[in-house]
Amino acid sequence: MAFESDYWHTLDNPVAKKLNLDPGTLGISTPPFKDQVESLRTRIFQGASRIELGFTGSGKGNLAQGSTTPEQYGKEERESIRHLAKLNEVQLSTHATFGIGGLSGFSSEEKGFSKTAAEHSLNEVKRAIDFAADTAGGGPIVLHTQEFPRPISNVKPEGVKGRFEGFPGEETEGMIYFADKRTGEISAIKKDVIIPKPKLINKDNPDEGYVRDAEGKIEFEKKKFWEYIEEEKNILRKKNPGFDENYIQKESELNVLKEFEKRQIERLEGERERFDTGVRDFEKELRSLNNLKENYNKVLNESQDKEAVRAMLRQRIRSDPNLARGLNLHIPEEEEKFIREPEKFLDEAIKDKKSTEKYYREAVISYGRELETAKERQSTLRPIEEVGLNRSAETIARAAIFAYDKEKLKKLERPLFVAPENLFDTSYGSDPRELRKVIETSREKMAEKLVEDTARHLSKEQAKKIAEEHIKATFDIGHLNTWRKYFTGNDEEFKKWVLKEVEDLQKREIIGHVHLSDNFGYYDEHVSPGFGNAPVAEFVKKLKEFGYKGTMLVEPGHQDARAWTEAMRNLHSPIYRSKSWTDIESGYFGKNYVPGYAVGSYAPDISLGDEHRDFKFWSGVSIE
Repeated sequence: MAFESDYWHTLDNPVAKKLNLDPGTLGISTPPFKDQVESLRTRIFQGASRIELGFTGSGKGNLAQGSTTPEQYGKEERESIRHLAKLNEVQLSTHATFGIGGLSGFSSEEKGFSKTAAEHSLNEVKRAIDFAADTAGGGPIVLHTQEFPRPISNVKPEGVKGRFEGFPGEETEGMIYFADKRTGEISAIKKDVIIPKPKLINKDNPDEGYVRDAEGKIEFEKKKFWEYIEEEKNILRKKNPGFDENYIQKESELNVLKEFEKRQIERLEGERERFDTGVRDFEKELRSLNNLKENYNKVLNESQDKEAVRAMLRQRIRSDPNLARGLNLHIPEEEEKFIREPEKFLDEAIKDKKSTEKYYREAVISYGRELETAKERQSTLRPIEEVGLNRSAETIARAAIFAYDKEKLKKLERPLFVAPENLFDTSYGSDPRELRKVIETSREKMAEKLVEDTARHLSKEQAKKIAEEHIKATFDIGHLNTWRKYFTGNDEEFKKWVLKEVEDLQKREIIGHVHLSDNFGYYDEHVSPGFGNAPVAEFVKKLKEFGYKGTMLVEPGHQDARAWTEAMRNLHSPIYRSKSWTDIESGYFGKNYVPGYAVGSYAPDISLGDEHRDFKFWSGVSIE
């Protein structure tokens, strides 16, 4: 049966003409937790000509446990996959393992961005690139973007009635995340935390001092973190008219946090100065005591009247109020010790002073260390998006350069490109505009690296073109539909937002690969396209309108192979020589379920006897 054709029958559904989809352009992915060679055969005999192979494991895999990795398939199996695809005119794509997070290196265990975690993810992507180069002859390497945490309410839909919020009130009660651009350490603060702040006499001139109450104490105002942010936003808007609101928001959050931490710096400076002053005082006292003891011992050794010398020592100390107070002679017990054994008392006093001086000195060092760390943090602290996006782009660019070099080395027919995919709503990269930033920033980073590598002899324009060819987005409409549960507007407004964002991505030439699945707006359940409430048909139509010519793949859930034919039916793909796609789905010996599409399914011909059992395709045609 020939599926691909430019011919349209007069009775064909008009929607089908607009979508222009058929089995030659709409593919299907294999179950990533199963053997990929057998899964590929299944899809080929199903009739698909665009098939995506994928994996679930990281590190050492275990096929029996469904933890698959590219390295489980040796040279012979890779050659089998390549030949199967070539002989059946099937175009392959590759999905890197689901078993890694994003490429930023975000690690909840390490409470920040880890270069070790990023390198682990990169190596997993490289495994997939190697596999794709050996089997697919190019094409996309899909990798998930779940780069780092950020509030749902950070995503601001434009041009629609409604907003996104992870829970009612998230904009004023949610979390704000920051990161140290040097160490990758992440910190967070709740927007509704109360922050006391000294009241200024004149906010425009802090040097005028603070407002004080009747007793002379400094008065404090107590506001929530987000309230200070709103005040700071108004200040920045006045200073920077016309600036991007996202920039204003991020800088306001950071400025307020730094102002809050500035109080901590001031406290540390105060404590360090207090203990440093104490050290100097103790040093002075110790010098006086040591001199006193030295002179006393000298006189005592030379004198015949020891008691007279002791009396002189007592008189000398009592005549110096500071010295007497420093030795605690105002305390009766200490006074008694002093009178009874002045030499011993003096030795113990010197010993105590040295111990206390040592404690104060260590406190100076400790507070000084904390102070320098806090100051350093002030200079390196940035919004998490800035730090995380830069780290994601760095790793993705390295992966893309690896793919580019592999493509050239093996002289592949198609570009081998990395294709970051929008994933789950709770992580950065799932919003279309976040995905666009990931792609564009990664392309810029890749182009920079290619130009910096002088051995390549590439101009900026050449490097830019190579980067655009080797970093493209995978867009999953099912993943985007899970944002529906957070949207405060109606379904039509949500659909409007989706299509507007898709149009923007396609105009900017961001999308290079597409996944089609469906759900009901809560979780990524992989319902067959058209059986949930994701705007799948409208999405496909919008892409086609703006010139998308890449592959679209159905990602099945429990429906397995049936998801593909159901997608054909729901997307109005024409089919000839059969009544409908439903006939193919349900027409196996009158059964209302889909049979196994695998070649070699057992269908014995009883008339031939037990010794001549026959293997047939699911359609009933004998294998010859």
